[in-house]
Order: sequence, then structure tokens, then C-alpha cells
Amino acid sequence: MSKLKSIYIILLKGINKMQKLNLIFTLIIFIFIQTFNQVFAEDSQIKEIEQIENARIKAMINGNYSVLDKILSEDLIYIHSHGKLETKTEFLNVLKSGKLKYKAIERGDLQIRPYDNVAVINGKAKLTVEYEGKEIIIPIRFTAVYKKSGGNWEMVNWQSTALSSP
Repeated sequence: MSKLKSIYIILLKGINKMQKLNLIFTLIIFIFIQTFNQVFAEDSQIKEIEQIENARIKAMINGNYSVLDKILSEDLIYIHSHGKLETKTEFLNVLKSGKLKYKAIERGDLQIRPYDNVAVINGKAKLTVEYEGKEIIIPIRFTAVYKKSGGNWEMVNWQSTALSSP
């Protein structure tokens, strides 16, 4: 504490009250700008991740496998609400075969938390799927994990749990 007091005395020695107030005001403005920049950067990252997640859902519903191929990481682990684990290749092959078709995905309680080059998404969803020709509605809670690789966000993990009610 004595070092801080010494630095304070050295820095502020010889300046009048108005100069001290100006210095304090400048420091407050600097801290505000730094905080604003950090919040703005996080907000833009959240929007970017949300756009990618929306594109993934749209591609799943529309059967746009080339878009999914770009969004899903090569090392994707996709865990369905009934516990089945699939790789990217296995998941895309099931979709391409027509065995599983996503008809609608309604999300809620979406929370996106970015951490540098990783983002975690949590939420609830109501999936309307067609599985082997039978329509099924599945309410779920989910976690999705994205990583930024080569400037692009890729999904590396999906984990969902079936809910008893939406």
C-alpha cells in the first residue's frame, strides 16, 4: 500500500485541484470507453454466432447439406435427445438418406456465451421431425458448442435432452 501511496504522491505532486479533477475525469472516461468496447465486441460476437446458428437450423430444415458441411466441424460430436452419438459424417448421412427430416425447430430461452474463440449456446427447443416416415414432436433442452477456426465458427458439439413437456 505504501508503494501506491508513493506513486500517487509523485504523480499528483505539484498539480492543482482542477488538474486533479481533469485527471480523474480522463481516467473515468478511459475506463468507460474500454468497458464499452469490450461489451460492443461481445455483442457483435453474439450476433455473429446467432446468425451461424440460425443458418444451421435453416439448412437442417431445408436439407441444405453444403451449408451444414461448412458449419459442422469435422470433429463434431452430435448427441441426440435419446442418447445416440453421431459424428459429422454419420449425422449428415442420416439426413441425406431421408430417414430423419427436420420439419420445424422452435427455440426459446436462448443464451449465447462467447469466450474468445469458443461459444456455448444453451436453450430450449421444440423439434418437429419425421423419423422413418412418422412425424414426432420432441421438446428438448440443449447445449451447442462452437469454435472459431480459420475465421469461421464451426459447431463442435451438440447435446440435447428430451423434456417431458415443452
